[in-house]
Amino acid sequence: MKLAVPKEIVSGETRVALVPSCVAKLVKAGMEVSVESGAGKAAGCDDADYQAKEATIEPDQANLFAEADAVAMVHPPDRKDETADHQIDQMKQGAL
Repeated sequence: MKLAVPKEIVSGETRVALVPSCVAKLVKAGMEVSVESGAGKAAGCDDADYQAKEATIEPDQANLFAEADAVAMVHPPDRKDETADHQIDQMKQGAL
């Protein structure tokens, strides 16, 4: 199962859904974890911190969502403007 961790897009949000220590536990349990580049920056977690715990860093949010079986987020996926590609529209069919 592939789990994605995107950047939070809510203004002023400094949290990230998973910190590197949690990623390590999920990887050990057999999950593949991909983190959007910069997702943990506001929470004090660098991309290198995630890579050290065996997460893959994905620079493109659309790819991150398209490949994920599940997405971990602080806030629910955005779908405010139906005319643009937003997070929920980027998720593959059946993703959690």
